[in-house]
Amino acid sequence: GIPSTFAFGEAESADLEAALRREGREVARLDLAELVPELAAARAWIGNDSGLVHLAALIGVPTLALFQASDERAWHPYGPRVRALGSRGAAASVEEARSALRELIEGT
Repeated sequence: GIPSTFAFGEAESADLEAALRREGREVARLDLAELVPELAAARAWIGNDSGLVHLAALIGVPTLALFQASDERAWHPYGPRVRALGSRGAAASVEEARSALRELIEGT
């Protein structure tokens, strides 16, 4: 029940786009200039170790960065409201992510 938007790269586009369309979700292709204002208006950003998670963190969006394949100590995003969870080979639990996101959004 939480309004959400997904951003994904070309490597994921076919499968994810088809899954979103099956759920009745609108799919739009935005270039970076169109994506930045959308990102800046977000209540929060949840993402893997990617360029967009770093961009969200830098522009001040509450950002939850999820790591599993890379080392969060080396690639942790910088920004005023950032949490990084998981580490190489060890994903965070859903409850850990939910709690961290709640803290980011509520500012606690």
